[in-house]
Amino acid sequence: MQINLNQSEIEQALKNYISDKGISLYGRIVTLAFTAGRKAAGLSAEVNIDEDPNFFDAIPSGPLNRVSMSEQYAMDKEAAQAEQMEPVPEVVVERVSEPLPSVAVEGAEVSVTTTSLFA
Repeated sequence: MQINLNQSEIEQALKNYISDKGISLYGRIVTLAFTAGRKAAGLSAEVNIDEDPNFFDAIPSGPLNRVSMSEQYAMDKEAAQAEQMEPVPEVVVERVSEPLPSVAVEGAEVSVTTTSLFA
């Protein structure tokens, strides 16, 4: 199998490799310079990662709407209380101590007894 890559594909592959190694390229300029060596030296690439001087110009100026964690918690709590659903009615369980009545089955009388799972 033979895979041929052009320069733009190699550049993108190197950027992906750098990102996969944990280096953030967000807000940075990546410059690649390729050098062809002789015989076994092959091709080498020099990678320069610099801060983008125009990156912060794209962020709007003025105060940012930053919210502390405690303020966010209070807002989430208020929102949860506003969306609160109807309360679930209370279920009352009474224990019956009387034996169940006898049941007639096709002319024969059968006594039915049960045991509680909660006893």
